[in-house]
Amino acid sequence: VGTAMARMLFGLDSPSGRLPHTFYKGSYTDSLSMKQMNLRPDPRTGYPGRTYRFVDPVQVLYPFGYGLSYYSWKYEWLKASGAAGSAPMDMDALMQTTSTSTPEFSSCQVRLKVSREGEGSAHGEASTSVLLFLSPPHHAVAGAPRQKLAKFERISGNGGELVFRLGAEDFMLADGDGHFSLQMGMWSATIGTPAELQAKIEVGGKGCHVAPKPCPKSRHPHHWGSLP
Repeated sequence: VGTAMARMLFGLDSPSGRLPHTFYKGSYTDSLSMKQMNLRPDPRTGYPGRTYRFVDPVQVLYPFGYGLSYYSWKYEWLKASGAAGSAPMDMDALMQTTSTSTPEFSSCQVRLKVSREGEGSAHGEASTSVLLFLSPPHHAVAGAPRQKLAKFERISGNGGELVFRLGAEDFMLADGDGHFSLQMGMWSATIGTPAELQAKIEVGGKGCHVAPKPCPKSRHPHHWGSLP
């Protein structure tokens, strides 16, 4: 472990991992009892909940999925055309109908390009993990999470193109009895944490459709110099 840390600190290797858990602010941890381990928040008592899936981001210092690198990365949505045999779609759309994930539900794809910017300052191979989070509609089942990690992929070198296919199982949530059901409505898709790209996904009983939503500004949170 010591050798690995030294290699990263001296730029011989470039870190590309992501936090597997959430680091909370001191005010959050000081106000909670270690005996209270419920994940979902309780508005009646003011209990904020636990894990990235349920906790309000204002309580978070470093979120689940946060990471650093000696390199900067640029994220862009890729355009897509309609499925074979269907009417042409708007080229600005980010949706492509694919083979059905269930006999009744047509899956959709989120397509993006990740590019390395500049040479960086490390000698090791550049790589980064790309995380796709989904947030359910406001009218989703009671106790629904704020977000959930749906897909992830590692990309190396100068970058490349990624395709995340989303099926019915990605838009299902459990109710209080543990029964899963498809949550129809407008979902939000986010690449990275903090957000690099965002999109809206309309989910219906027969499939899903993706539409782009640009982020307010371009950010590169995975650069080593971006620690607050």
